[in-house]
Amino acid sequence: MSLGKILNKQIAWLESFDVVKKVILGRTENCRHSFRSGYLKVQHDLDGGFIIKAFSGNGVVDIFVRCEEQHREYIKDLIRKRFT
Repeated sequence: MSLGKILNKQIAWLESFDVVKKVILGRTENCRHSFRSGYLKVQHDLDGGFIIKAFSGNGVVDIFVRCEEQHREYIKDLIRKRFT
């Protein structure tokens, strides 16, 4: 499945941080939404990382960001600052 040019850039941006161990693509849903394409929204924490929603022109993708617990808030703050 292709995420599109904009979302691929956002995922590459996430992967560029040394504290991010892995970015895992999850469930994809074709739907309408009011967010601009490429927008990332922090959802909730899980063991070993946290979930974000990535919005594209075609729908929504769940993404799991694997990281150490002590770096979790740092990464989430970077995402919030970039997409607010």
